[in-house]
Amino acid sequence: MKKFLKSFLFLLCFLTSSVFADDFSKYLELDYNSFKLVDGWMLTEISYSYPRTLLVFSEKADDTTFVAKYEVSIKISNEDSVIVNQTLERFSYSPSFSENPYYSNQKIYDLIKLNLPSGEYNLRFRIKDLTTGSSATSNVLIEDCKFTNENLCASNLVLTRQIYKSSEPTTFTRNGFEIIPDPAKLFTSKNPIVTVYSEIYNIFFEEGKDGKFTVQYKIYDAEGRRLIKELGKRTKKKPGKSAVEIQRISLVDSVVIEKVFDHKTESWGEQKSYALLLPTGTFTLAMEVEDLDNNSKFVQKKLFFVHNDKTNVQRNNASLAEAEYLEKTEEEIDKEFNVVKFVASDTEKKAFESLNLEAKRKFMPTFWKRRDPSPETSYNEMKIAFFENLQYVQNNFSTSSMREDGYKTDRGLTYLKYGQPSEIQKFDNDASSHPYQIWNYYHLQGGIEFVFVDKTNGLGEFKLVHSTAQGEFAEYNWYQRHVVVSANPFNTRQQDDNYDNYDTPAGK
Repeated sequence: MKKFLKSFLFLLCFLTSSVFADDFSKYLELDYNSFKLVDGWMLTEISYSYPRTLLVFSEKADDTTFVAKYEVSIKISNEDSVIVNQTLERFSYSPSFSENPYYSNQKIYDLIKLNLPSGEYNLRFRIKDLTTGSSATSNVLIEDCKFTNENLCASNLVLTRQIYKSSEPTTFTRNGFEIIPDPAKLFTSKNPIVTVYSEIYNIFFEEGKDGKFTVQYKIYDAEGRRLIKELGKRTKKKPGKSAVEIQRISLVDSVVIEKVFDHKTESWGEQKSYALLLPTGTFTLAMEVEDLDNNSKFVQKKLFFVHNDKTNVQRNNASLAEAEYLEKTEEEIDKEFNVVKFVASDTEKKAFESLNLEAKRKFMPTFWKRRDPSPETSYNEMKIAFFENLQYVQNNFSTSSMREDGYKTDRGLTYLKYGQPSEIQKFDNDASSHPYQIWNYYHLQGGIEFVFVDKTNGLGEFKLVHSTAQGEFAEYNWYQRHVVVSANPFNTRQQDDNYDNYDTPAGK
């Protein structure tokens, strides 16, 4: 029997090697959450899930337990250097071959904790099966929570699979609770409760006084603009200078009782299911905190996703993709397309201008469906990434003249169109030059770059002056024309005649 199992497992690995050579990145779920430490440091917890069905289990020495060996690689970098570059070996066990999780729907859930200096980082994550060599990768931008020791602030919102009090510490234990994050952040009629864990810091606390603060949760659309649901504001007693916040949010709109036939008992019975408040789509959860003693406020946000499998019944058989737009007004759809038109084709832009409201509600799901890299999944990774990038653009590239319209800036537009740069080089101004940035995309078109210059005396309004990307404007004398501060304010070009013939769109 032992010899047979060894032969079978060898054959299994051989037969599946070509299958597992594929990239399984679309099945990898990745998220992070940062918590405040001291002296400018933060604890960043990287959570991931991966189907056990994509790992190959082999026999252990005792002939009763099977194990899958895999490794996770983590690379964290900023604009200047690589901060973390490590590979960790992991194991997943199955009690017997007949119960091998290769034939189940279970997933691996794991958590990796890292202490990092407060800041913004690029996270590249890979999981690799050591038996077959199959792998999956994902990239995430770790945003700076900007923790301080003075102002009211909070950790990221942890959307959890499970949370309960624990007496024995494990990898998932924090503040006496066992907290298992849900990196997919996906909610369905079978999983309609959003359970949130967070930590609030720098509460104004005076010993012996009955201080209070309030917490309120709100649900917005993906852009974080249109309010969809507002929970009641809760007033809480201050436990100290920090507080643990746990909240369960129901997405249930109503309970549906359905008649079902049980073939085992050959009788009819009732089955309870839930109709969700939200249609299929992407949404923003916001936690608003206010200290009632000094009126300081703080808002923390997190994207989450809903797959409403009852939408077809509730929305007159409309498709799941269309359901998201059935309640949107024409103004809201126009506003969304005004943002996404930067990745739209000329034909799509022209077509959209001639549509009425009903046609626009059908156009937008089709627009995103064309760009869905894995239509077999219940959500659109391209759309999710776009709106995550949009939120980043609004937070980081809005200027004094454009305020909330950061996507209209040259840097914002580039970020939305091409994604997160591989590297950003920043150059400060001095007496003879304006500040400028060079964005490098090493993985696109064989390596391309964008050059942005700020001529507004430090107001941060960087303009695109040169790019090597196909179809973008190229000006190879950009440094002399735009960075060098002219001694003669009326002669802003000071160009080198040798470069006059190079002002042309790149790739043309």
